Amino acid sequence: MSSREKINSNLSTLLFVCYFVGYPLLTTLFLPFSSDIEGITRSITVPFRTFVLGLSILVIALNLKNKIKLNKNIYLLFLFWGIYLIRIVYDIYFRNDVFILPRFLEATKVYIPLIVLPAMITTIYSFKYIDFEKALNWMFLALSCIVLLSVFKNDTWLEASENLDEKIMGNVAMGSISIGRVALISLIVSLFILKQNHTKGKIFLSIIIIFLSLTILFRAGSRGPILWMLSVFLFWYFSRGKDVLIGIFNVSLILVLFSLFFDQIMNVLYTISPVTYQRFDALIYEGDSSGRDFIYSNAWNLFLDNPLFGAKYVTDHGGYAHNLFLDSFMGLGIIGGGIFTILFFCALKSTYTLIHHDAKNLWIGLLLIQNLAWNMTSGAFYMNQQLSVLLVLVFLEVDRLKNKNMVE
Repeated sequence: MSSREKINSNLSTLLFVCYFVGYPLLTTLFLPFSSDIEGITRSITVPFRTFVLGLSILVIALNLKNKIKLNKNIYLLFLFWGIYLIRIVYDIYFRNDVFILPRFLEATKVYIPLIVLPAMITTIYSFKYIDFEKALNWMFLALSCIVLLSVFKNDTWLEASENLDEKIMGNVAMGSISIGRVALISLIVSLFILKQNHTKGKIFLSIIIIFLSLTILFRAGSRGPILWMLSVFLFWYFSRGKDVLIGIFNVSLILVLFSLFFDQIMNVLYTISPVTYQRFDALIYEGDSSGRDFIYSNAWNLFLDNPLFGAKYVTDHGGYAHNLFLDSFMGLGIIGGGIFTILFFCALKSTYTLIHHDAKNLWIGLLLIQNLAWNMTSGAFYMNQQLSVLLVLVFLEVDRLKNKNMVE
Protein backbone atom coordinates (compact mmCIF):
# COMPACT_ATOMS: atom_id res chain seq x y z
CA MET A 1 0.00 0.00 0.00
CA SER A 2 1.43 3.38 -1.05
CA SER A 3 1.70 6.35 1.33
CA ARG A 4 -1.26 7.99 -0.43
CA GLU A 5 -3.36 4.86 0.07
CA LYS A 6 -2.36 4.69 3.74
CA ILE A 7 -3.44 8.29 4.24
CA ASN A 8 -6.66 7.58 2.37
CA SER A 9 -7.33 4.51 4.51
CA ASN A 10 -6.64 6.31 7.79
CA LEU A 11 -8.79 9.30 6.87
CA SER A 12 -11.64 7.11 5.59
CA THR A 13 -11.53 5.02 8.76
CA LEU A 14 -11.38 8.10 10.98
CA LEU A 15 -14.39 9.58 9.21
CA PHE A 16 -16.35 6.36 9.66
CA VAL A 17 -15.54 6.36 13.39
CA CYS A 18 -16.54 10.03 13.70
CA TYR A 19 -20.04 9.23 12.41
CA PHE A 20 -20.67 6.99 15.40
CA VAL A 21 -18.62 8.19 18.36
CA GLY A 22 -17.12 11.59 17.46
CA TYR A 23 -19.84 13.83 18.84
CA PRO A 24 -20.53 11.80 22.01
CA LEU A 25 -16.79 11.69 22.77
CA LEU A 26 -16.29 15.44 22.41
CA THR A 27 -19.37 16.34 24.45
CA THR A 28 -18.32 13.91 27.17
CA LEU A 29 -14.83 15.39 27.28
CA PHE A 30 -15.71 19.09 27.14
CA LEU A 31 -19.32 19.68 28.23
CA PRO A 32 -20.67 19.61 31.78
CA PHE A 33 -23.47 17.42 33.06
CA SER A 34 -25.77 20.44 33.21
CA SER A 35 -25.51 24.14 32.40
CA ASP A 36 -27.59 27.32 32.36
CA ILE A 37 -25.58 28.80 29.48
CA GLU A 38 -27.82 29.14 26.45
CA GLY A 39 -26.50 27.44 23.33
CA ILE A 40 -23.53 25.86 25.08
CA THR A 41 -23.81 22.70 22.97
CA ARG A 42 -23.10 24.74 19.82
CA SER A 43 -19.54 25.19 21.06
CA ILE A 44 -19.05 21.51 20.20
CA THR A 45 -21.70 20.91 17.53
CA VAL A 46 -20.67 23.59 15.02
CA PRO A 47 -16.89 22.92 15.01
CA PHE A 48 -17.42 19.14 14.96
CA ARG A 49 -19.94 19.21 12.10
CA THR A 50 -17.66 21.57 10.18
CA PHE A 51 -14.67 19.27 10.71
CA VAL A 52 -16.61 16.17 9.60
CA LEU A 53 -17.97 17.91 6.50
CA GLY A 54 -14.48 19.12 5.59
CA LEU A 55 -13.06 15.63 6.13
CA SER A 56 -15.84 14.19 3.97
CA ILE A 57 -14.96 16.56 1.12
CA LEU A 58 -11.28 15.61 1.46
CA VAL A 59 -12.04 11.88 1.41
CA ILE A 60 -14.29 12.25 -1.63
CA ALA A 61 -11.53 14.21 -3.38
CA LEU A 62 -9.04 11.42 -2.64
CA ASN A 63 -11.39 8.79 -4.04
CA LEU A 64 -13.17 10.69 -6.79
CA LYS A 65 -11.24 8.98 -9.59
CA ASN A 66 -11.83 5.52 -8.17
CA LYS A 67 -14.31 3.30 -9.96
CA ILE A 68 -17.25 2.48 -7.74
CA LYS A 69 -19.42 -0.56 -8.27
CA LEU A 70 -22.96 -0.22 -6.97
CA ASN A 71 -25.57 -2.93 -6.60
CA LYS A 72 -29.33 -2.95 -6.94
CA ASN A 73 -29.84 -2.30 -3.24
CA ILE A 74 -27.75 0.89 -3.41
CA TYR A 75 -29.74 2.03 -6.45
CA LEU A 76 -32.93 1.33 -4.52
CA LEU A 77 -31.58 3.46 -1.65
CA PHE A 78 -30.84 6.28 -4.10
CA LEU A 79 -34.34 5.98 -5.57
CA PHE A 80 -35.92 6.22 -2.13
CA TRP A 81 -33.76 9.21 -1.21
CA GLY A 82 -34.60 10.90 -4.51
CA ILE A 83 -38.35 10.56 -3.98
CA TYR A 84 -38.03 11.74 -0.39
CA LEU A 85 -36.01 14.81 -1.42
CA ILE A 86 -38.63 15.77 -3.99
CA ARG A 87 -41.32 15.55 -1.32
CA ILE A 88 -39.34 17.55 1.24
CA VAL A 89 -38.29 20.29 -1.18
CA TYR A 90 -41.85 20.56 -2.52
CA ASP A 91 -43.36 20.84 0.96
CA ILE A 92 -40.84 23.42 2.18
CA TYR A 93 -40.48 25.69 -0.85
CA PHE A 94 -43.62 25.28 -2.97
CA ARG A 95 -46.46 24.93 -0.46
CA ASN A 96 -47.91 27.34 2.06
CA ASP A 97 -50.38 24.92 3.64
CA VAL A 98 -47.80 22.78 5.48
CA PHE A 99 -47.03 23.64 9.10
CA ILE A 100 -43.45 22.78 10.07
CA LEU A 101 -42.02 23.53 13.50
CA PRO A 102 -39.30 26.20 13.07
CA ARG A 103 -36.62 24.14 14.86
CA PHE A 104 -37.56 21.08 12.80
CA LEU A 105 -37.45 23.08 9.57
CA GLU A 106 -33.99 24.39 10.47
CA ALA A 107 -32.80 20.88 11.37
CA THR A 108 -34.12 19.48 8.07
CA LYS A 109 -32.28 22.12 6.04
CA VAL A 110 -29.04 21.42 7.89
CA TYR A 111 -29.08 17.65 8.37
CA ILE A 112 -29.95 16.48 4.88
CA PRO A 113 -27.48 18.48 2.72
CA LEU A 114 -24.66 18.94 5.25
CA ILE A 115 -24.71 15.83 7.43
CA VAL A 116 -26.63 12.84 6.07
CA LEU A 117 -26.13 12.92 2.30
CA PRO A 118 -22.39 13.80 2.39
CA ALA A 119 -21.82 10.89 4.79
CA MET A 120 -23.67 8.44 2.56
CA ILE A 121 -21.89 9.55 -0.62
CA THR A 122 -18.47 9.59 1.07
CA THR A 123 -19.03 6.06 2.38
CA ILE A 124 -19.74 4.81 -1.15
CA TYR A 125 -16.52 6.30 -2.50
CA SER A 126 -14.32 5.32 0.46
CA PHE A 127 -15.74 1.88 1.27
CA LYS A 128 -12.79 -0.17 0.03
CA TYR A 129 -10.37 1.96 2.05
CA ILE A 130 -12.16 1.69 5.39
CA ASP A 131 -10.16 -0.57 7.72
CA PHE A 132 -12.96 -2.14 9.76
CA GLU A 133 -10.62 -3.86 12.19
CA LYS A 134 -8.92 -0.56 12.96
CA ALA A 135 -12.30 1.18 13.12
CA LEU A 136 -13.55 -1.36 15.66
CA ASN A 137 -10.52 -0.75 17.88
CA TRP A 138 -10.72 3.04 17.57
CA MET A 139 -14.43 2.95 18.39
CA PHE A 140 -13.74 0.74 21.39
CA LEU A 141 -11.18 3.19 22.77
CA ALA A 142 -13.49 6.16 22.21
CA LEU A 143 -16.50 4.38 23.69
CA SER A 144 -14.44 3.25 26.69
CA CYS A 145 -13.60 6.91 27.38
CA ILE A 146 -17.24 7.94 26.97
CA VAL A 147 -18.59 5.24 29.27
CA LEU A 148 -15.91 5.60 31.95
CA LEU A 149 -16.07 9.40 32.03
CA SER A 150 -19.88 9.43 31.97
CA VAL A 151 -20.11 7.09 34.94
CA PHE A 152 -17.39 8.67 37.05
CA LYS A 153 -18.25 12.31 36.25
CA ASN A 154 -21.80 11.67 37.43
CA ASP A 155 -22.02 9.34 40.42
CA THR A 156 -25.80 9.04 39.95
CA TRP A 157 -25.12 6.09 37.63
CA LEU A 158 -23.79 4.09 40.60
CA GLU A 159 -26.29 5.36 43.20
CA ALA A 160 -28.38 2.92 45.20
CA SER A 161 -31.53 2.17 43.20
CA GLU A 162 -33.86 3.63 45.87
CA ASN A 163 -32.20 7.02 45.32
CA LEU A 164 -33.08 7.12 41.61
CA ASP A 165 -36.20 9.16 40.92
CA GLU A 166 -35.67 10.58 37.42
CA LYS A 167 -34.00 9.91 34.07
CA ILE A 168 -30.22 10.30 33.92
CA MET A 169 -28.54 12.40 31.24
CA GLY A 170 -25.14 11.72 29.76
CA ASN A 171 -24.29 15.43 29.69
CA VAL A 172 -25.92 18.70 28.71
CA ALA A 173 -25.86 17.59 25.03
CA MET A 174 -26.91 13.95 25.53
CA GLY A 175 -30.25 13.14 27.12
CA SER A 176 -31.23 9.74 28.49
CA ILE A 177 -32.12 8.36 25.05
CA SER A 178 -28.88 9.60 23.47
CA ILE A 179 -26.63 8.20 26.20
CA GLY A 180 -28.59 4.94 26.11
CA ARG A 181 -28.04 4.75 22.37
CA VAL A 182 -24.30 5.29 22.81
CA ALA A 183 -24.25 2.66 25.55
CA LEU A 184 -25.82 0.14 23.17
CA ILE A 185 -23.17 0.87 20.52
CA SER A 186 -20.56 0.44 23.26
CA LEU A 187 -22.08 -2.89 24.28
CA ILE A 188 -22.03 -4.25 20.71
CA VAL A 189 -18.48 -3.06 20.01
CA SER A 190 -17.14 -4.29 23.38
CA LEU A 191 -18.63 -7.75 22.89
CA PHE A 192 -16.83 -8.04 19.55
CA ILE A 193 -13.58 -6.80 21.04
CA LEU A 194 -13.97 -9.43 23.76
CA LYS A 195 -14.68 -12.10 21.15
CA GLN A 196 -11.65 -11.25 19.00
CA ASN A 197 -8.98 -10.59 21.63
CA HIS A 198 -7.00 -12.91 23.87
CA THR A 199 -4.84 -10.36 25.68
CA LYS A 200 -5.65 -10.11 29.38
CA GLY A 201 -5.67 -6.31 29.38
CA LYS A 202 -8.24 -5.96 26.60
CA ILE A 203 -10.37 -8.79 27.97
CA PHE A 204 -10.45 -7.11 31.38
CA LEU A 205 -11.27 -3.68 29.94
CA SER A 206 -13.94 -5.17 27.64
CA ILE A 207 -15.70 -6.82 30.57
CA ILE A 208 -15.68 -3.55 32.54
CA ILE A 209 -17.07 -1.57 29.58
CA ILE A 210 -19.75 -4.21 28.95
CA PHE A 211 -20.85 -3.99 32.58
CA LEU A 212 -20.88 -0.18 32.61
CA SER A 213 -22.67 -0.04 29.23
CA LEU A 214 -25.41 -2.28 30.60
CA THR A 215 -25.58 -0.11 33.70
CA ILE A 216 -26.15 3.00 31.59
CA LEU A 217 -28.66 1.21 29.36
CA PHE A 218 -30.86 0.08 32.23
CA ARG A 219 -30.43 3.09 34.52
CA ALA A 220 -30.82 5.94 32.02
CA GLY A 221 -34.58 5.68 32.43
CA SER A 222 -35.54 5.45 28.73
CA ARG A 223 -37.35 2.46 27.29
CA GLY A 224 -36.10 2.87 23.73
CA PRO A 225 -32.47 1.75 24.11
CA ILE A 226 -33.53 -1.39 26.01
CA LEU A 227 -36.06 -2.28 23.31
CA TRP A 228 -33.41 -1.68 20.63
CA MET A 229 -31.02 -3.96 22.51
CA LEU A 230 -33.65 -6.71 22.60
CA SER A 231 -34.27 -6.23 18.86
CA VAL A 232 -30.56 -6.59 18.11
CA PHE A 233 -30.22 -9.68 20.30
CA LEU A 234 -33.31 -11.41 18.89
CA PHE A 235 -32.30 -10.72 15.28
CA TRP A 236 -28.77 -11.99 15.96
CA TYR A 237 -30.16 -15.13 17.62
CA PHE A 238 -32.61 -15.66 14.76
CA SER A 239 -29.86 -15.28 12.14
CA ARG A 240 -27.57 -17.74 13.90
CA GLY A 241 -30.04 -20.58 13.31
CA LYS A 242 -29.26 -23.33 10.80
CA ASP A 243 -32.02 -21.99 8.57
CA VAL A 244 -34.91 -19.52 8.75
CA LEU A 245 -37.34 -22.00 10.35
CA ILE A 246 -34.82 -22.92 13.05
CA GLY A 247 -34.22 -19.21 13.61
CA ILE A 248 -37.94 -18.56 14.04
CA PHE A 249 -38.17 -21.47 16.48
CA ASN A 250 -35.22 -20.16 18.51
CA VAL A 251 -36.69 -16.66 18.78
CA SER A 252 -40.13 -18.06 19.65
CA LEU A 253 -38.58 -20.11 22.43
CA ILE A 254 -36.85 -17.02 23.85
CA LEU A 255 -40.12 -15.08 23.75
CA VAL A 256 -42.00 -17.90 25.50
CA LEU A 257 -39.37 -18.03 28.24
CA PHE A 258 -39.51 -14.25 28.53
CA SER A 259 -43.29 -14.34 29.01
CA LEU A 260 -43.07 -17.16 31.58
CA PHE A 261 -40.55 -15.27 33.70
CA PHE A 262 -41.89 -11.80 32.97
CA ASP A 263 -42.72 -10.91 36.58
CA GLN A 264 -39.29 -11.99 37.79
CA ILE A 265 -37.63 -9.97 35.02
CA MET A 266 -39.64 -6.89 35.99
CA ASN A 267 -38.65 -7.36 39.63
CA VAL A 268 -34.98 -7.47 38.64
CA LEU A 269 -35.51 -4.32 36.55
CA TYR A 270 -36.99 -2.58 39.59
CA THR A 271 -33.92 -3.37 41.67
CA ILE A 272 -31.71 -1.89 38.95
CA SER A 273 -33.73 1.27 38.29
CA PRO A 274 -37.21 2.09 39.65
CA VAL A 275 -37.48 4.84 37.01
CA THR A 276 -36.94 2.43 34.11
CA TYR A 277 -39.30 -0.05 35.77
CA GLN A 278 -42.04 2.58 36.04
CA ARG A 279 -41.61 3.54 32.41
CA PHE A 280 -42.06 -0.06 31.24
CA ASP A 281 -44.89 -0.63 33.69
CA ALA A 282 -46.72 2.38 32.26
CA LEU A 283 -46.10 1.13 28.70
CA ILE A 284 -47.32 -2.41 29.37
CA TYR A 285 -50.24 -1.83 31.71
CA GLU A 286 -51.38 1.68 30.81
CA GLY A 287 -50.45 1.83 27.13
CA ASP A 288 -48.26 4.90 27.72
CA SER A 289 -46.38 5.79 24.53
CA SER A 290 -45.16 9.26 25.54
CA GLY A 291 -47.76 10.79 23.26
CA ARG A 292 -46.69 8.85 20.19
CA ASP A 293 -50.08 7.17 19.77
CA PHE A 294 -51.59 10.52 18.73
CA ILE A 295 -48.73 11.15 16.30
CA TYR A 296 -49.06 7.63 14.86
CA SER A 297 -52.80 8.09 14.41
CA ASN A 298 -52.34 11.43 12.69
CA ALA A 299 -49.66 10.03 10.35
CA TRP A 300 -51.86 7.08 9.41
CA ASN A 301 -54.83 9.35 8.69
CA LEU A 302 -52.67 11.57 6.51
CA PHE A 303 -51.70 8.50 4.50
CA LEU A 304 -55.35 7.44 4.15
CA ASP A 305 -56.22 10.93 2.90
CA ASN A 306 -53.55 10.70 0.17
CA PRO A 307 -52.75 7.00 -0.29
CA LEU A 308 -51.09 7.16 -3.71
CA PHE A 309 -48.45 9.89 -3.35
CA GLY A 310 -48.69 10.77 0.34
CA ALA A 311 -49.73 14.01 2.03
CA LYS A 312 -46.61 15.74 3.36
CA TYR A 313 -43.33 14.86 5.03
CA VAL A 314 -44.46 16.08 8.47
CA THR A 315 -47.45 15.35 10.65
CA ASP A 316 -50.00 18.02 11.53
CA HIS A 317 -47.91 18.63 14.66
CA GLY A 318 -45.07 19.88 12.44
CA GLY A 319 -42.56 17.07 12.98
CA TYR A 320 -41.80 13.49 11.98
CA ALA A 321 -43.96 10.48 12.83
CA HIS A 322 -41.34 8.69 14.98
CA ASN A 323 -41.69 5.57 12.83
CA LEU A 324 -39.93 4.64 9.60
CA PHE A 325 -42.95 3.06 7.93
CA LEU A 326 -45.47 5.70 8.98
CA ASP A 327 -43.12 8.47 7.87
CA SER A 328 -42.64 6.79 4.48
CA PHE A 329 -46.29 6.08 3.77
CA MET A 330 -47.47 9.43 5.19
CA GLY A 331 -45.06 11.42 3.06
CA LEU A 332 -44.67 9.26 -0.05
CA GLY A 333 -47.83 7.16 -0.24
CA ILE A 334 -48.01 3.58 -1.46
CA ILE A 335 -45.32 4.18 -4.09
CA GLY A 336 -42.63 5.56 -1.77
CA GLY A 337 -43.77 3.47 1.18
CA GLY A 338 -43.59 0.35 -0.95
CA ILE A 339 -40.06 1.21 -2.07
CA PHE A 340 -39.02 1.70 1.56
CA THR A 341 -40.61 -1.62 2.56
CA ILE A 342 -38.54 -3.41 -0.08
CA LEU A 343 -35.42 -1.51 1.05
CA PHE A 344 -36.13 -2.44 4.68
CA PHE A 345 -36.34 -6.15 3.95
CA CYS A 346 -33.25 -6.00 1.72
CA ALA A 347 -31.42 -4.53 4.73
CA LEU A 348 -32.68 -7.33 6.97
CA LYS A 349 -31.72 -9.97 4.40
CA SER A 350 -28.20 -8.55 3.98
CA THR A 351 -27.68 -8.36 7.73
CA TYR A 352 -28.99 -11.90 8.09
CA THR A 353 -26.38 -13.01 5.54
CA LEU A 354 -23.55 -11.39 7.50
CA ILE A 355 -24.63 -12.93 10.79
CA HIS A 356 -25.58 -16.35 9.41
CA HIS A 357 -22.15 -16.75 7.82
CA ASP A 358 -20.40 -15.30 10.89
CA ALA A 359 -18.74 -12.64 8.75
CA LYS A 360 -15.82 -10.83 10.36
CA ASN A 361 -17.55 -7.46 10.07
CA LEU A 362 -21.02 -8.59 11.08
CA TRP A 363 -20.99 -6.00 13.87
CA ILE A 364 -21.84 -3.30 11.32
CA GLY A 365 -24.99 -5.31 10.58
CA LEU A 366 -25.90 -5.28 14.27
CA LEU A 367 -25.43 -1.51 14.33
CA LEU A 368 -27.79 -1.34 11.35
CA ILE A 369 -30.45 -3.33 13.23
CA GLN A 370 -30.01 -0.97 16.17
CA ASN A 371 -30.59 2.05 13.93
CA LEU A 372 -33.61 0.50 12.24
CA ALA A 373 -35.08 -0.31 15.66
CA TRP A 374 -34.30 3.23 16.84
CA ASN A 375 -36.14 4.84 13.94
CA MET A 376 -39.14 2.56 14.49
CA THR A 377 -39.77 4.41 17.76
CA SER A 378 -37.96 7.72 17.41
CA GLY A 379 -36.38 10.06 14.88
CA ALA A 380 -36.68 9.92 11.11
CA PHE A 381 -34.86 8.32 8.18
CA TYR A 382 -33.72 11.60 6.64
CA MET A 383 -32.32 12.86 10.00
CA ASN A 384 -30.30 9.73 10.79
CA GLN A 385 -26.77 9.92 9.40
CA GLN A 386 -25.77 6.52 10.76
CA LEU A 387 -28.67 4.70 9.12
CA SER A 388 -27.84 5.72 5.53
CA VAL A 389 -24.13 5.05 6.14
CA LEU A 390 -24.84 1.58 7.55
CA LEU A 391 -27.22 0.67 4.73
CA VAL A 392 -24.46 1.44 2.23
CA LEU A 393 -21.84 -0.46 4.27
CA VAL A 394 -23.93 -3.58 4.75
CA PHE A 395 -25.03 -3.75 1.11
CA LEU A 396 -21.46 -3.28 -0.14
CA GLU A 397 -19.96 -5.65 2.43
CA VAL A 398 -22.29 -8.48 1.40
CA ASP A 399 -21.39 -7.85 -2.23
CA ARG A 400 -17.69 -7.95 -1.38
CA LEU A 401 -18.08 -11.27 0.44
CA LYS A 402 -20.11 -12.74 -2.43
CA ASN A 403 -17.38 -11.78 -4.89
CA LYS A 404 -14.93 -13.68 -2.69
CA ASN A 405 -17.35 -16.64 -2.50
CA MET A 406 -17.43 -16.27 1.29
CA VAL A 407 -21.25 -16.06 1.46
CA GLU A 408 -24.03 -17.36 -0.73
